Amino acid sequence: DLERRGVCLVVEHGGGEDTARIDEPRLRQAMFNLMRNAADAMPDGGTLRITTDASPARPLELSIEDEGPGIDEGVRDRVFEPFFTTKGHGTGLGLAITRQIVEAHGGAIECEPRAPRGTRFIVRLPRPAPPAPLGAT
Repeated sequence: DLERRGVCLVVEHGGGEDTARIDEPRLRQAMFNLMRNAADAMPDGGTLRITTDASPARPLELSIEDEGPGIDEGVRDRVFEPFFTTKGHGTGLGLAITRQIVEAHGGAIECEPRAPRGTRFIVRLPRPAPPAPLGAT
């Protein structure tokens, strides 16, 4: 679908161990929602960039960036509200569901402008707790 739309997908792994406990089908749905929105923001094509930051001392971070026109600041504050949409189609539930999925994983999601244009969604997921030492109760 991305190729048909003229969207080039770039995936960059920032290094480190990218481990998190996830419900794979649900997180896949959240990522699909973010990727579909990014592609929709670029009707004439562009680059969709997904990056990971797996710095050991921080939550696992996934960033989804597009080169669309961006989202106005006043609208950006509402994008996760159920039934809110700026599109002429859809239900306005995609980002609300995405936030619900991320938060069900103990994570957080935010939306910010990307310079010089476009939008970046950042998903942060907690790392699994290290195993207890043997003999600990």
